Amino acid sequence: MNVCEDILNSCENKSIELNDEIYDLVLQEFLSRSGQSFSFESLTPGAKVRWIKNHYIYISEYVGLFFEIMEKHGYNMRLEIVDAIFNLGHLVNKSQLDEVIKVLIKSPVIQDIRFNGKNRFVIFSERYGHFSFELASYYFRELNKNRKITNYMKKNELAGYCHDNTIFLSIFFPDFHAITSFCPSHFVGTRFHSYTKSRNSVIDLCYNCIMDIEQYYRLFQPQEISTILNSEIIKELITVNLKTDQEEKRCALLKIALYKQYLNNINYQGGLRDAPSTIDKELTYKKVMSGSFYR
Repeated sequence: MNVCEDILNSCENKSIELNDEIYDLVLQEFLSRSGQSFSFESLTPGAKVRWIKNHYIYISEYVGLFFEIMEKHGYNMRLEIVDAIFNLGHLVNKSQLDEVIKVLIKSPVIQDIRFNGKNRFVIFSERYGHFSFELASYYFRELNKNRKITNYMKKNELAGYCHDNTIFLSIFFPDFHAITSFCPSHFVGTRFHSYTKSRNSVIDLCYNCIMDIEQYYRLFQPQEISTILNSEIIKELITVNLKTDQEEKRCALLKIALYKQYLNNINYQGGLRDAPSTIDKELTYKKVMSGSFYR
């Protein structure tokens, strides 16, 4: 039995399945009550509902009905603000900003969005408070003068690659921390999410944002599983590769987090070096001799 695979399946993959089942209920109820119809290709129920929300709901008369149905099924409304940060952070054509903001404030939990014209947005929510964030792309381009980070952000797909983004930043900020947490999913369950934490701020390249720690944690509601000083990541990875049998291509931070969650599950209280292995000694020996534990 591969305990790390079991944890990934139960904590994230199963959550995706359960959320899609709820999304299907939302979709059928919305279509029935609104009388609307949409033509989709082979999309998951979640992708269909998100498409309707992003491309139709905010400019339609059905905003109230749509979110009534979503909330009835347990939708995490904080994700409306998370999605707004994503859309603002990844807006390519800044001339469209005013129109984008007009659409985003149609959300029932966003009352206003302000932009300082250069690098910072503030989102105001009567339900959840205000959230201010700086564009990471601006910070690294104009203030930090780090071309390698700027080029990485320009050339790579950032959304959906939180673990890779956080590993990349660890190279440049050895005194910051790489965090992997459980974050609440859309309706039920959790997802793994990684980000960089400095003394006062969180850097999350997935959303192209830098936020105050208190505001970030109030919005994303992360439950930390793994906290690693960036300069210690390789050391922890070597240990985890010795003690677990995981896919070689899996990102280091997720490998480490899955193993640490296993240790949490068995109530292990000691250090990582002395923690119990999830694999037998013979397989460990083979990995050491082949050098595969470095990958």
